[in-house]
Amino acid sequence: MLIIKNLTILPINVERLELKAGLTALAAPSGAGKSRLFAAIADLIVNEGEVSLDDVNRNDIAATHWRKMVRYVSAEPSWWGNTVAEHLSDDEKTRQMATKFGLTSELYERPIEQLSTGERQRFGLLRALVDEPQVLLLDEPTAALDQDTSLKIEAELVRLAGEGRIIFIISHSEAQIERIATRVVRIVDGKVCEGRK
Repeated sequence: MLIIKNLTILPINVERLELKAGLTALAAPSGAGKSRLFAAIADLIVNEGEVSLDDVNRNDIAATHWRKMVRYVSAEPSWWGNTVAEHLSDDEKTRQMATKFGLTSELYERPIEQLSTGERQRFGLLRALVDEPQVLLLDEPTAALDQDTSLKIEAELVRLAGEGRIIFIISHSEAQIERIATRVVRIVDGKVCEGRK
């Protein structure tokens, strides 16, 4: 279980939020601070509060270890190498997952800037999944994808949630939330609270 208590990251305050295995959607208008909240949970930006996973407090372990367990995937993932191949190992498991996401092997050697936004999004998600994090914080992971590809990604996320992963997803699509989320959390006047599907 991921437990967030008294977390303050302007303009948001989270008094207490518990996330169990499954898929929870975070819904709020643009500018409400959703991405900042996810970055704070992953300890990527300065914030105040307590965050723990299965009784392990993030302040008690190295930040790099925390970020492997609690993985944030931004809407536009960052890259430090010139090609995808520099970021992902070339093993069978990774290739199989790439195929599920509609990513071909020739894309591995293509310069990152020549990939479409949707391809970069999918490779960013793939990069996170191969590390098998316990928690996935996904910021609009299908925003740049066509309907068929979005549904493939959604199916994989539902499968992972069913296997015990904690998945917290930002989505502006009420239809997507209705399809895949088992719980909805909303930001109202800077407060995180339970919402309705």
